[in-house]
Amino acid sequence: MHQFLKYVFTLLILLTGFTFMWAQPQLNSPYSRYGMGDLANSNFAPLGAMGNVYSTFNSVYHINPANPASYATLNYTAFEMGVFGRFGELRTANDSTANSSSGNLSYVALGFPVFNPINRLTTKKDYPFDWGMALGLTPYSNVGYNIETSSESPIYGEVIYRNQGYGQLYKLFYGNGINYNNLAFGFNVNYLFGRVRDDKTVIFNDLPLSLVDELRDESNTQGFLMDLGLQYRLRIDKKIEDAEKDRRKEKTYLSFGATFTPGVKATSKAHQLYIRQNFSDGVRYTDTISNVVNRKDQMQLPSTFSFGVGLTKQSKWKLGLNYEGTTWNTFSSPNHLDDLNFSYKVGFGAEITPDQGAFEAYQKRISYRIGAFYHTDPRVVGNNQLTNYGITFGFGLPIVILPGGNKYTHVNMGVELGKIGTPDIIEENYIKATLAFTLNDNTWFYKRKYK
Repeated sequence: MHQFLKYVFTLLILLTGFTFMWAQPQLNSPYSRYGMGDLANSNFAPLGAMGNVYSTFNSVYHINPANPASYATLNYTAFEMGVFGRFGELRTANDSTANSSSGNLSYVALGFPVFNPINRLTTKKDYPFDWGMALGLTPYSNVGYNIETSSESPIYGEVIYRNQGYGQLYKLFYGNGINYNNLAFGFNVNYLFGRVRDDKTVIFNDLPLSLVDELRDESNTQGFLMDLGLQYRLRIDKKIEDAEKDRRKEKTYLSFGATFTPGVKATSKAHQLYIRQNFSDGVRYTDTISNVVNRKDQMQLPSTFSFGVGLTKQSKWKLGLNYEGTTWNTFSSPNHLDDLNFSYKVGFGAEITPDQGAFEAYQKRISYRIGAFYHTDPRVVGNNQLTNYGITFGFGLPIVILPGGNKYTHVNMGVELGKIGTPDIIEENYIKATLAFTLNDNTWFYKRKYK
């Protein structure tokens, strides 16, 4: 147990450092000024390369926090971390273009089995269920934009409007999953936190000695979310009468999965400063119109549900279809008055590993992944609801660290080619590349008999 506490303490230190790194603005997205910003895809790299089919996905090596029921499948302790880079081209309705780029950490997490088949061998106890845990940090939403527009007034001349925003919300999660007789249930407790700042400036460019209006709006959000998950698998291949041969056989399963995150209220502390400035003879004069400090607001977060179906042949291949819906039309916040609609996501994905035990042919041990998705974004701009769709693909590269086979590293690479926005205003074609590392170790719960 002391080793477990050591790993958890180390992870908490890493999470603190990663939070400071995430806090730096790394986004350039004009649509992030609406709603809660760009909602982050919290799926880990293997799922991101498979069209985000998370409801039925589970693995003995990888963590799937999107459905906490999957934790019960873990056979190895897994420390996972991912980074991403995103590059895009923004195109307006009149064919003006601009480039955008961003990059940052994607996630960091630790998952481990408490009761699993390896425990049964080492402790010689036949537990009636499997049990896994996980904790980690993932982004929830991102804000990063810098927009300047202008208009001509017959009275004031040119008026310049500047809008700038930055910030991020995160989810710190802890969850458990238990599996009994091929039915798994799990939950996550999430702590939502983060800070977002929006600045608005109005400049009367043609008026000498005119006042510059500036509104600085900052909100600090805190709250708790609960994720619930279910997974069930049904064996559909023919059982072999010989028990030992049947145990070694690659079995085929039809899988079902579902998740639910109930809508809750979060607390937001608002800081609003409204000032007017004037520059004369090299001196800046500032007049404070209003200053609101630590105003407590309530934010109603939406409910999210998902369900999926999958077909799996154990270590050989996986197929999955996923649907997710979120009631963003019920969202409310004094700091976010934009129109939001119900949103949904549909994804399809596949993974194939030709031969996991083919040590003489490394390419056969690589996991090859592909997928596609379609997403209606909750944000409505100019009476148009944004859409996001694309294709995904990637690879999982297994690496054995120690000759004994107790420690592995999986290097997962994923690429997403997509389009987001609406052609009537701004549309973005983008490519997002993810590089992730999973360190696996199956010796955590070995009871050593000899020294």
